[in-house]
Amino acid sequence: MKIRKNSLLIRIVFYNDIAIILTAILITMVLTFITFRDMETRVVGVARDKIVLLARGYQGYLNKIRDDLYQCSRNAEKSPSYESAAEDIKEELNKKNFKNYYDSVITILSENGKILAEAGNRDALRTLNEKNSKILIRNIYKKEYEDMGYYLVKINNDIYARIAVPYFFKDKKTYLVVSIPVDISLLQSLKNFLELNHRDKIFLLVDDKFDKGELKYYRGEPFLSQKIYDDLRLREYKYYYKNRSIDGQPYYMALYTLSNYNNEYIGSFGIAISKDNLIKTKTLVSIFVTLLVIVVIIIGSTITTKIFKKLLLPLAKIAELATQVREGDYEVEIPVEGSGEIRTLSTSLKTMLDKILSTKKELETQNKKLYENLERIESIDKLLIGIHIEEDISSTVKDLMGALTSEIGLGYSRAMFFRYSRERDCLVGEYTYINSLIEDKKDDILKEKESCNGFRFQIEELKELVTFMKIPFKRSNILSQALMEKKILYFNDKGYKYDLGNDLLKSIGLNNFFMFPIYNANRYSGVILVDYYTRNKKISLEEVELLNLLSMNISVRMQNKILEEDRIENERTLTIEKLAERFLSVRGEFIEKLHEVYETKGTPEEILEKLYTLKPGLEKIQKENDTLRAYANFRKRTFEEIHLDTLIQEVVDSQKEKIEKLGITLSYFSNYTGKIKGDSINLKKALVELINNSVEALERSKKINKKININISKSRKIDKIKIQIIDNGIGMTPNQLKCIHQPFISYSDETPGLGLSFVHQIIKEHIGVIKFFSKYNEGTEVKITLNAYKEDNL
Repeated sequence: MKIRKNSLLIRIVFYNDIAIILTAILITMVLTFITFRDMETRVVGVARDKIVLLARGYQGYLNKIRDDLYQCSRNAEKSPSYESAAEDIKEELNKKNFKNYYDSVITILSENGKILAEAGNRDALRTLNEKNSKILIRNIYKKEYEDMGYYLVKINNDIYARIAVPYFFKDKKTYLVVSIPVDISLLQSLKNFLELNHRDKIFLLVDDKFDKGELKYYRGEPFLSQKIYDDLRLREYKYYYKNRSIDGQPYYMALYTLSNYNNEYIGSFGIAISKDNLIKTKTLVSIFVTLLVIVVIIIGSTITTKIFKKLLLPLAKIAELATQVREGDYEVEIPVEGSGEIRTLSTSLKTMLDKILSTKKELETQNKKLYENLERIESIDKLLIGIHIEEDISSTVKDLMGALTSEIGLGYSRAMFFRYSRERDCLVGEYTYINSLIEDKKDDILKEKESCNGFRFQIEELKELVTFMKIPFKRSNILSQALMEKKILYFNDKGYKYDLGNDLLKSIGLNNFFMFPIYNANRYSGVILVDYYTRNKKISLEEVELLNLLSMNISVRMQNKILEEDRIENERTLTIEKLAERFLSVRGEFIEKLHEVYETKGTPEEILEKLYTLKPGLEKIQKENDTLRAYANFRKRTFEEIHLDTLIQEVVDSQKEKIEKLGITLSYFSNYTGKIKGDSINLKKALVELINNSVEALERSKKINKKININISKSRKIDKIKIQIIDNGIGMTPNQLKCIHQPFISYSDETPGLGLSFVHQIIKEHIGVIKFFSKYNEGTEVKITLNAYKEDNL
C-alpha cells in the first residue's frame, strides 16, 4: 500500500513525533531539575539530620556525665574531707571513662558559692573562681538549667560545659560541679556517633573563629563573616545552614550554636557535608536522562499507531470503573492491565481504592473504640459519683469491683481483690466478682475448652479458691509491683507467662489482664486483679489511662477521708485543752479555798465569814456551768413567722434601762415591718449577747459620748433583711477579729468565751450571715443578713 504525503497516518506520526520530541525535551528538563533539586535537598536533609543528631548526641553525652556524677557522689559520701571527696569522685569518674573525664575538673561549692575543694587536670584547675561560682549557683535555679541539666561557659577561648548536682556532705548541702572542656576527642566521638564518612568534616568554632576540628584552618583564624556572626549573636539561631567552599571543595555547612548562661552566643559545633559526589552524580544523571529520552523518541515514532489503539480500550475501562468509585461503589474489582501510564493509572486507582477501604475500616474501628471509651468515661463518672469512702475500705472495693464486672459498667469478665495484710506482709485473697454474662453463659464457654471438667473451677469455684490464695509482698511478682509502684500494670497476654506470686493464679485462665492498686498516700490497701477471661478483647492504652485517673481519684478521696478524721480529732483535742485551760483553773482555786475553810478551826462566825468570801467565785462557777449547759444542750429550733422589728424592739426595751444607767445611749431605727421565719427565743439570745458585748466594749472605752445604734433595713432588689449593731467602744485588733467565732476565747475574766460562738451558731441555723468589722479604739459594726419570709425559705 502506497502512503501518500498528505496521508492522515503520516500527519499523525509527524505531529506525534513533534509532540514526543517536545515532550521528551520538557520531561528531560523537568526530570533533570527535579532530580538535581532532590539531590541538593538530600544533601541539605543529611546535613540537617546530622546536626540535629549531633545536638542530641552532645545532650546525651552531658546527661551521661550528669548520671555518672550522681552515682560517684553517692560513693564518696563517707570521705573525711571536701578535698578527699573531690579526689575520690574524680578518680571514680576516670575509672568510668578516662578519655571523657581526664581533662575534667571536679569542684565542691557551698550554697553561697564558696569553693570548698577542687580536683582534676592541673592545667584546667581554677576554671571556677569566687565570682563565677556565685553566678553558677544562681543559674542552677533557672528554668533553662532545669530543662537542660547543664550550661556552657567560655573561659580563655575554650568552651566548658558545667554540670552541677546537689551533694550532701555529712548532712550539709553543697553542690558538686564538673567542668568538661569541648576538645578534639569529643569531636571525634561525635563524628563516630554521626557516622560521617572521610569526606565530611566536623569542627568547633569559638565566637567567629576556628578553634579545632578537621578543616585546614589555624586555631583562632576567622571563619565566619561579620554578617553571619552578627546574625548568630543577635537573632538567637539554634541551627544555621549555608553552602560554602572550603579548601577549594564544595560543602554544605551546618552549625549548632552554643550559648552561655546569659543566652549569649559563644561558639558553634559545625559539620561540613561534602558535595563532591553530588557533582559526579549530576553528570551521570544528565547523561542517563539524555540517552533515555533518545530511546523514547525512537520507540515512540515506530509504534504510535498501535499504541493509540491499545491505549484507548483500557483507558475507557478505567474511566468507567472510576465513575463507579466516584458514585460510592468501593467494592468494584479494578484489573491491572495495559502498559506504561495506563498500567500505572490502573495500579494507582486500585491502590487508592484499597487505601479508601482500609481508611474506612480504620475509621469504623476508631469510632467503635471512641464509643467504647465514651461509655467507659460515663461509667467511671457514674462510679465516682456513686462510690463512698468509708472507714472500712471493703464497701468501696466491692462497689468498684461490681462496676468493673458489670455489663452496664466497664464490662470486664472477672475481678479478684487481694487485701494487703501488714501483719503477714502479704496479699490475701478476699473477694471475687464475675460478670453476670459470663456466669449465664458459662456452659457455652466451658464447652469451647478442650477438657470441660478441668476448666470448670475457673468460674464455679473461683470465689472460694481466691480466699485460699496468699501472695508474698515482693516486687518480684507483678501484683505486689503494681501496689508498690501505685500504678496500673496491664498485659495483653496469658497470665501463666508471668510471675503472679502464687502458682494457683497461673491456673485460673487469666487472659488480657491488669492490676488495679488501692492505696492512699501513706497506706497500702490491696490490689484488684481484673481480666477479660475468654473474651477476645485487648486492653488499650486509653483504657488504662482512664483507669489510672479512677485509681488516683479513689486514692485522693481515701487520703482526704483520713485528713478529715485527723482534723476532727485535732479540733476535739484543741476544744478539750481550751475547756481545761478556761474553767479547771478557776475551779481548782475555788476548791483550794474551800479546803482551807474546811480545815479552819475557828468559831462558826469566822467560818461563815470565810464562806461568804467564796460566794462570788461560786456564783461565777454557777454562771459558767449555766453557759456551758446552754451551749452543749442547744435547744431544738422551732421556726415560726416572726415580726423582726417587734422582736428587736422587745430586746431593746428589755436592755435599755440597764444600759442607760451606765451612761450609754441605745437607739433603734427600722424601715422594715415584714416577717422572717425563725426561732424567736434563740434570736433574742443572740441579739442580747451582741448588745452585751457592745456594752462591755463601751465600758472599757474612755470616750464620753458612748452609744449603740441598731438599724434594720431590707434590700430593694433581693429578699434579704440586714441588721446593723454599731458601737463606738474600744474595738478589736485584727488578731482578735480573726478568732472571734472560736469558743473559749475571751478577753474578760468574767465571761467564758462562748457568747459569739453561740451567736454564730444561731445565725447559721437561720441560714443567715454574720460579719464583724472593727478597728481598735474606734468601734465595732456587726452586720447580720437574714432571709425575708417566703414559703420556701426553710
